[in-house]
Amino acid sequence: MEYSPRKRVFTISNAQTKVPAKALLMGTSESRENDACIGTFGEGLPMALLVMARKGLDVTIYNGDEKWTPKIINSKTFQSEVLAIETRAMFKDRQAFVVEIGDIDPEEYEGIRTMFLSLDPAFDESTDTLGSNWAPEKVILPERYRGMVYNKGVFVCKRDDLLFGYNLSQKLNRD
Repeated sequence: MEYSPRKRVFTISNAQTKVPAKALLMGTSESRENDACIGTFGEGLPMALLVMARKGLDVTIYNGDEKWTPKIINSKTFQSEVLAIETRAMFKDRQAFVVEIGDIDPEEYEGIRTMFLSLDPAFDESTDTLGSNWAPEKVILPERYRGMVYNKGVFVCKRDDLLFGYNLSQKLNRD
């Protein structure tokens, strides 16, 4: 994940990955049986694209040799606004799954950044955490993380009754 303040673009990428087009369908999950992947129910990607399109964000996805552009259109069939994904073949294969979200101002990025340990330039897992080498769960020591609970580096909640921060590694129920 990276942010370009000059271009105002937040980029999320996964190298050497191509996502099948059916991942855009609700309820279709390639990761259900793969513990290395997140997701189970096949709702995350389509819901995220729907929310971003409804908010009017400029989203472009480069999926290997394809370009996907989500947008809201008026469907005559359903007599309602629906999410549509415009797809286009590209000449060059990017060898990655890349999501670019445009027109993100620095204040918005700060809000995003605080949700992920990997985006915190002051966080250093080697010096800021305690835990065994064989278990992925860690206690986060610096005072600025007191009460913060993360799961696999993603913010979950803040609790005032905790003395430290915690980075768990659990498979979470979506509800």
